[in-house]
Amino acid sequence: MKIFFANITLIFEKFLLLLKVHRKVGGLDVSDQVIRFSYYDGKLWRFFAVQCAPGVLENGKIKNRAEFIKTLLELKLQILGGKAKKGSIDVVMSFSSASTYNQVFNLPLLEGDEFEKAVGFNVQMTSPVDISETYFGWEIVARDEAAGRYDILSVFIDRVLVDEMVAALFEAGFIPTAVESKALVLARMVREKGQEIDKTKSCVLVNIDNAGIDFLVLRKGELYFEYASPWHDVMDKKGQISMDVFSAIVAKNINQVINFYGQHWQDQISGIFISSGVLYDETKNAISTSTSIPVAPLHILGFNNQETPPEWLVALGCGIRGLEFKKRKNEISLLNSGAEKTFVKTQLIDFMDFWRILVPVALCFVVIMLAGVDIFLMRMQDASSGSAVVTPAAGNSTEVTLALTSVNDFNRSVAFIQDIEKKASPEVSIITELGSIASSTGISIANASFRIENKFITLNAIAPSQDQISSFEKSIHGNSKFTNVNLPLSSIQKQPSGSNFSFSMTLIAAK
Repeated sequence: MKIFFANITLIFEKFLLLLKVHRKVGGLDVSDQVIRFSYYDGKLWRFFAVQCAPGVLENGKIKNRAEFIKTLLELKLQILGGKAKKGSIDVVMSFSSASTYNQVFNLPLLEGDEFEKAVGFNVQMTSPVDISETYFGWEIVARDEAAGRYDILSVFIDRVLVDEMVAALFEAGFIPTAVESKALVLARMVREKGQEIDKTKSCVLVNIDNAGIDFLVLRKGELYFEYASPWHDVMDKKGQISMDVFSAIVAKNINQVINFYGQHWQDQISGIFISSGVLYDETKNAISTSTSIPVAPLHILGFNNQETPPEWLVALGCGIRGLEFKKRKNEISLLNSGAEKTFVKTQLIDFMDFWRILVPVALCFVVIMLAGVDIFLMRMQDASSGSAVVTPAAGNSTEVTLALTSVNDFNRSVAFIQDIEKKASPEVSIITELGSIASSTGISIANASFRIENKFITLNAIAPSQDQISSFEKSIHGNSKFTNVNLPLSSIQKQPSGSNFSFSMTLIAAK
């Protein structure tokens, strides 16, 4: 029965995707060396990847923006093919090489406003830097009735790093819907897709990928502690790591993690699971010589029992969240609210664009059908005129009556569709017009808001030069659809990295 309903749900989702009611959301894993993308095509997970040139990214921070965007466009071409120039892709993304800070704190079993205030205070106290310099999220990972407390996980990431990454992704046609912590993604994969793991007990996950070695403490499938050793911290001056050094680092770190665990929790670690594409044997030997805790490989199964290579775990985890976006919308996201609004507006515009096309097409179809009925009736009339005697018994009266009824039904359909077209929201044409002007002047609109009651528009955008900003403003001034155009010079700011400029503008849509 579960399989039946799962298949029905999948068919319905495909139908919604066809109508552009839902946009497909994939998973994007960005590391300093490789950018990976995954999405589910309805049968299998599809994977795409591109290499990042040295120096483009460093610890997740963009160092060469132009080259990074070029790399993203290369990835988008792999995914969309010929549709890459005009198409955009919604993604749940994770920074594999960037530092995130995770911390669990405890609160008594409060409720309502008291609980919210207590969480807010503790999150500020937990933040490794000034809270205004971060994007953060939190979630309850355990409720202990016996101890009378909540265990709450808080996660923090550098605000500037996220903003710069989101702006670059947007320019390349990737629309972020959520930003994930790599540690949280891995924990969720173990909890939901891990094989041969007792989810009711504690375990340690050792993940080895392009960024380095991560040691995660999981209790009942939830993330409680992360210890990371980036490769640049263990490399020698030549950028090399010997096998002896690697084994020593693994042994040292696993002992530190086990000691930390013993100081904070009483239940025993049930097992250590290794996720590694190339260094599994070396990692297992280093751990086995340091502890008697059982060591085993991590096996992750996606949909339809499709096993996933270890290096794709983060991209797959982000892809699963994208596939089940509504179900997981309350999970921690380190994305700023402005980018989230951009994603919602993109979905709305795509939806409205589709139906603007569908209504005229449907109208043309109805007109063609009416023309066919008209021809049919004319032939019926000619046939009736050629008959010497016409009586109800001949059946012609019934056929004509039915035909006329069909005509009336079609006429009502035409009137209904025309009424829908007249009531189409004017905001769509205004947003489309703004997008067209921006595209023609080389401007990238980051976000825009439209107040229906007074037709007041606010937009934030990015431009390669101040001349293009001026050209954009002149084009808006010269368009009869807009009035009261205001571009404060103080809003024009040069981006911290690269040569782009950001600016804000307000205007009113003409009535």
